[in-house]
Amino acid sequence: MSDLIAPTVTLDRGVTMPTIGFGTAHLTDETAAQAAEEAFAAGYRKVDTATAYTNETGVGRAIARKRGLTAAQVVLAWHLQRGTTVIPRSQDPARIRANLATLDVSPLHNADLSLADKLDRDHRLGPHPDEFDGR
Repeated sequence: MSDLIAPTVTLDRGVTMPTIGFGTAHLTDETAAQAAEEAFAAGYRKVDTATAYTNETGVGRAIARKRGLTAAQVVLAWHLQRGTTVIPRSQDPARIRANLATLDVSPLHNADLSLADKLDRDHRLGPHPDEFDGR
């Protein structure tokens, strides 16, 4: 990891953000995962991603590997830190235990939370809570 620490700026809501980040435009999922892992190892704490890049899965995997977690645990930790009620489903006993173990995961860093926010597609299988009519 680099000894250099990027300067930060403070955003309106009080969150700090590095002034230099790692870009992932035009990278495939596989190359984005590898490149983001290298970027994290080099000391980057901000990664630019977008749905239009279609490499969110790869970047998400890199976050998981950086933290020594599964991708599912990163998603669960993100939901929990954002105050979302989450109900993961699994038939695999090990995964059922791993999902609950997410409660013991140290909080994701602001940079990881911000990155995960960008990966959110607001996709759901049921109705949106704001639109649910109670039936």
